[in-house]
Amino acid sequence: MEDFFVTMDYWYQRNPGLLLLEQEREVLSALLSQKLGDVIIQCGGPSDLQLIADSPIPHQFYCALDTLRTYVSQDVIVADQTALPFLPGSVDVAVVAHLLSFVKQPFDFLQQLYTSLTPDGQLYVLGFNSRSLWGVTSLLSADKGYPWCGHFYPLSRVVSWLRTCGFHVVIQKTVCYRPPVGDADLWKKLLFIEALGRMCCPSLGGAYLILAQKCESTLTPMRSSWTSSEVPISGVCTEASAIHVPHEHH
Repeated sequence: MEDFFVTMDYWYQRNPGLLLLEQEREVLSALLSQKLGDVIIQCGGPSDLQLIADSPIPHQFYCALDTLRTYVSQDVIVADQTALPFLPGSVDVAVVAHLLSFVKQPFDFLQQLYTSLTPDGQLYVLGFNSRSLWGVTSLLSADKGYPWCGHFYPLSRVVSWLRTCGFHVVIQKTVCYRPPVGDADLWKKLLFIEALGRMCCPSLGGAYLILAQKCESTLTPMRSSWTSSEVPISGVCTEASAIHVPHEHH
């Protein structure tokens, strides 16, 4: 993947990548601002950390799966996709941006991230939706550069992987219903498609966003003479507890 991250960076600097980035940042910023912690990592997407810049978490790192490229920034962690260099429970938030389409074993990659997250850690997954105008473009385009050379997975499959890993899926949505055109003026003229898509076919946006919560009890089980019907179950992640994350440092 030695040329992959260079190509990805370049794609985000021009249309339609730049236009998609604006929409993804808008959605992510509102969500990331609610989660505190110590460490947040971004895997994929622009390497200048634009996607996680609005997070209040102080230690922000870009994880590049590019072992042959030399990075001079101290914010970049170069990793092997089959052996991520994070200790178990050491990461509060991970953002995976359009990377599952290009790693060799996407499920194993998600499983590694699950292990790396703190017990109440959050994972955000951004990806290209195969069931969209962007997915159709990927199939029909003669251009096989980034991102059209990747494997676009349907949202439902990624959600299934996350649940199998042990995540609780809190949010799943799609954005960017317009086709991937590079002309900024035409992009503006097609703005009406956004409202139409959200109203008529909300699952068919060109990119999806998933917020998944790691659900893991930190309590040590104790024997009790009480019956299970008489004792409240602690350490179980419910939908409400997953959405309202305590503003504490872990």
